[in-house]
Amino acid sequence: MNYYRITNSTDSKEVGHYIQCKGMISGKRADWFDEPNSMTKLSNDFYPEVEPDLRFELEERAKKTDLISTSNISAKGLLVSERLLSFLRMYTLANDHKIFEANVNYDANDYTYYWIHFVKSNLLGVDLENSKLYLSEFGFDKGDYISIKNYDQAISIMQDQDSFIRFEDFVLEEENMLGDLFYLPVPNQIFCSEKLYNEIRSKGFTGIEFEEVK
Repeated sequence: MNYYRITNSTDSKEVGHYIQCKGMISGKRADWFDEPNSMTKLSNDFYPEVEPDLRFELEERAKKTDLISTSNISAKGLLVSERLLSFLRMYTLANDHKIFEANVNYDANDYTYYWIHFVKSNLLGVDLENSKLYLSEFGFDKGDYISIKNYDQAISIMQDQDSFIRFEDFVLEEENMLGDLFYLPVPNQIFCSEKLYNEIRSKGFTGIEFEEVK
């Protein structure tokens, strides 16, 4: 089965402006990010202790889409419309995750969106022996190929090498399927099944890009 990496669309025809959200919403100053419930305090290592303050404002040239790209939020997740969330709930979302309500201001109107917040997994379900991984100094370049046996080893290698780990070939163990939508802490990306990929495309959801991994 093939899987797909999910990212935010950068196509200006579709999203208008990338990144869609402003760095700061109107009426706030930089000390807003110092609050204990700030979106800058979010981490994929754990759930927030308090309900996060998730307020976003779109850039003037940005378009409102089903998946919206954010700027200052500090964790990996998905900012989705109510329509897209309702659709995703019909599928299996792997990993521990929570869904938090968010507000998106667009064209002087407020819209309810939702932040899907994933908490890191231990790479269970990934066939690391048969997957092909490499080191990347900046996240987009390609360095030496490596082999890892578990998540802890991956973290150790990234710290020692001061690099990211990326998948070139991505293999899952059939007996430990991860579901239709899941987050992997290495390489800090979100993936979906081919079934979900096909359904998202057929429904015409906007703001989403896919990259196939095998």
